[in-house]
Amino acid sequence: MLSGFYKKQIAEGKGFLVFAIIIAILIRSIHFFKFEGQTLQIEGGGPLWLPLASFFQNPLYSLICSTVFTMIIAFLINLINTQYALIRMKTLLPMGIVIIFFSFLPNHLIMSPAYIGTVALLISLNALFSAHGEEYNQTIVFKATSYLALGALFAPLLLLYLPVLWICFIRIRSFGFKAFLASLLSIIILYVPVFSYFLFIEKSMDVLNAPLSYFSSIDWSQMPVLSYGLLGYITLGVVVILITSILLNNSVNGFKDKIKIRVFLAVLSILCIFSVLCTLLLNTYSFLPLYLALATGSLLVSHLFALTSSKLTPYTFYFLLIFICVISFSH
Repeated sequence: MLSGFYKKQIAEGKGFLVFAIIIAILIRSIHFFKFEGQTLQIEGGGPLWLPLASFFQNPLYSLICSTVFTMIIAFLINLINTQYALIRMKTLLPMGIVIIFFSFLPNHLIMSPAYIGTVALLISLNALFSAHGEEYNQTIVFKATSYLALGALFAPLLLLYLPVLWICFIRIRSFGFKAFLASLLSIIILYVPVFSYFLFIEKSMDVLNAPLSYFSSIDWSQMPVLSYGLLGYITLGVVVILITSILLNNSVNGFKDKIKIRVFLAVLSILCIFSVLCTLLLNTYSFLPLYLALATGSLLVSHLFALTSSKLTPYTFYFLLIFICVISFSH
């Protein structure tokens, strides 16, 4: 009976999406009252974020915009899943999972450049997937890098993902020397006009100082993972077990998917694991690595729980939901 309900209402049905929206509204409302009356301080932004930062210091404005961006991220996740058939069945599970993933922490209520950076990377990821089967496609590499570079003007830490993007293009066999040059050209074409405008029209050095001061403020000797409490290490253990389960499932049951789907899942795994490592090891003000881990991880988690037929799957899924709620209400 439990397995049947799980399959119809969660794996295949719309029930979980409705549940996720209700839970997200409830959790966001509870966390909102913690910020009410406060002036939010948002750090880790690039030159295009600076003119917007003061607007989002208001908790209500921040809540509204962060909710809108959560919906945009959920839409992009669902678009990527349906357009490339990552999950070989009709399901709204990715949308439901990403809505919960981007609502359970108080920080998710704060509109930050990490939201814009996440949207930029997902659009870039969509372009990357479209390059599969098209060897050395310079145009797509140019577009994907442009999206990433544009996002980095809001969230500078996104520049760390440029080499990872190249690795992902190599993984789908659509990257060569000309594609590499096209990638660099896209950055030059975008950044030279932006820098020129701020330097010669606005007479401001903020466009250069903001990203430089941001990266120089990172304390590379202090790893966040070393300051975790008990719940933090338990969460890390759950994340490690979940990622290991995903990798094992993709390895053992990968033959059920098409070759290109296996490649796409490998690309998502690369991005997710890199983001998790950045979250653990980089002492930065930006939520970007965490958000990118949640965004890419939502597709991997959805693929695992939508297609795994084990009797333990429903119980594991429910445990994960309860654990997320525990983390949420412990903050």
